[in-house]
Amino acid sequence: MGFPIGFGFIDTSNTTSFTLSGLNASSSYDAYVQSNCGIGDSSSWIGPVSFTTGNSCPNPDSLSVSNVGITTADLSWIAGGTETEWNIEYGPAGFPQGTPNLNVVSAQSTSNSYSLTGLLAGVNYDFYVQASCGAGDSSDWIGPINFTTIPCGNYSTLDTIFACDSFSWNGNIYTTSGTYTDSIQTTLGCDSIIILELTINNSLIIQDNQTSCDSVYLWNGNLLNLTGSYLDTLQSIYGCDSVVKLNLTLNSNPSSLTSQVICKGDSLKFGAMTYLLAGIYTDTLLSSIGCDSLAILDLTVAEITVSIDTSQANITANVSGGLGPYTYYWSNGDSSSTLLPDTAGLYEIFVVDANGCVSDTATFNVTSVGITYNTKDVLNVYPNPNNGQFVISNSEIMKAIIITDLRGKNVYTNKNLNSNYLNIELDYLDRGMYLVNIISKNGIITKSVIIQ
Repeated sequence: MGFPIGFGFIDTSNTTSFTLSGLNASSSYDAYVQSNCGIGDSSSWIGPVSFTTGNSCPNPDSLSVSNVGITTADLSWIAGGTETEWNIEYGPAGFPQGTPNLNVVSAQSTSNSYSLTGLLAGVNYDFYVQASCGAGDSSDWIGPINFTTIPCGNYSTLDTIFACDSFSWNGNIYTTSGTYTDSIQTTLGCDSIIILELTINNSLIIQDNQTSCDSVYLWNGNLLNLTGSYLDTLQSIYGCDSVVKLNLTLNSNPSSLTSQVICKGDSLKFGAMTYLLAGIYTDTLLSSIGCDSLAILDLTVAEITVSIDTSQANITANVSGGLGPYTYYWSNGDSSSTLLPDTAGLYEIFVVDANGCVSDTATFNVTSVGITYNTKDVLNVYPNPNNGQFVISNSEIMKAIIITDLRGKNVYTNKNLNSNYLNIELDYLDRGMYLVNIISKNGIITKSVIIQ
């Protein structure tokens, strides 16, 4: 079409009609005609006459749309011939067919129907269909067919919920009261807004501290007879549990024991009374919580006695009663329990125990020092002086031997001797004078020995 005269295809005809063949389908052509009156005699070319050839691929027919939804629609048509493939083009109403853009979509189908998805709600669409009969052979685009998707409405619902401690809603767990929203999609594909008005009522733990002077306590229908913690569960008007914890102290006849020691002759005031003698005493007091309290006193009276043992060469204080350790007070200023008198005369002693209690006083009159009380026995100590190894012999059987230093401290004792002869080994002692005291049936005899 539009070709310059003289550059086209030339055919001749002996009639006033002519059939063209070999043309291309769906193509536009120009035709010119010239009369041929003989050799060298022809008319001018008359034309052009323009025409367009048709398609060999038949057009589809009866285009329709059904099942229009918010984002979907079903397209269908009837085949124009035996074709089995079709091209589809759709987009917003009024789009220029054959001019694809972001809003225009092209698709292919091997059946005479096609389902559209992903459409926008409430939008007016056009669609076209073209039959495809093979390579380079297609029908005309048939259309447009118009349809409008269903618009979405604004849907919202309100839920008012009272819950205990927490509430699970649309996959979320809420622990505080408040207003919450969520968006879900309806069966038509539209968003629906759900509003939750939530009130959370927390479970409570109530502490109840009670003290009773009785032996039992009535609590929520239960009789309790032991001090301790107890739990009970109550339910509020919203169904939430409230735990009540009772911390109970029972003070039925509480008592306390006090142990005291006093010295003989002293007294102790307990409550409103004053006591001199040992014994168990009680007093009833009012406790800080208003309950009667029994106070018990276990009173001990320390009575200390002291006596002097004079059965040996030295004299020993024997103590009974009181609480050790004891402190000894001799009249000569000595403070040990055993004393070796160094002068004749009257010796006195009293004792003080660990509680500070003082004993009575014991006395003993020493008539002589360093003399032999027993004059019947013949006592020998040899060698004398010596190095700590010496022999003791006596004319009578010796029942016991006691050797002391000059301060009266025992350095050797043998009380089950029953012999008149004994070897002594005291070489470990310090050098000095020691007193050998022999006890026989005739009494005590004393002799000095020097270790050097």
